[in-house]
Formats: sequence, structure tokens, C-alpha cells
Amino acid sequence: MKAFLMLCICSLLLSGCWSSRELNELAITVAVGIDKAEDGIIVTVQLINPGDIQAKTPTNGPSVTTFSIKASSVMEGLRKITTKSRGKFIFLIYEC
Repeated sequence: MKAFLMLCICSLLLSGCWSSRELNELAITVAVGIDKAEDGIIVTVQLINPGDIQAKTPTNGPSVTTFSIKASSVMEGLRKITTKSRGKFIFLIYEC
């Protein structure tokens, strides 16, 4: 009986869904652009719209959204864009 109770407790505590995030809560980044401006930089980020990609019927709108903002540093620009976008940025690994 103790073993069964311990197994039940362990299965509840060790489940893998504690930190799961839905796809529509993430901001999957496919492109980042950094341009020099006169008084700082312009950070441009292109994000995938997961709802448009997984839809069974085609939509008329674009499947990506582009945000641009002027900032004094890249991190400041990304923070400002995060407040406008729908979720936490997920940067894919890129090779140049």
C-alpha cells in the first residue's frame, strides 16, 4: 500500500506539464534587423503568427507580423517590442 501511495505522489510531482506554454503564447522570431539611426538604433523583429500557420483554411492576412522601434540599445528595443507583441520571444538559432 505504501508503495502504491508513493507511486501516486511521485507521478503527480514528476509530471512534465508544469512549465508548458501554448504555441499562441510564444513569439517565435524568424528575423531580427538592427539599423543605425541618427540618435540610436532601430530594432526590427518579425514574428510568426501561429494561428495562421496551423489554420486548415487559408487566411487573407500575412502569416508574420513585423515590429520596428527606435531605441538606444538592442536590449531596450527588444523589451519595448515585447510589450507590444503577444508573448515571450523565442529566438531560433541562425547561421550567417
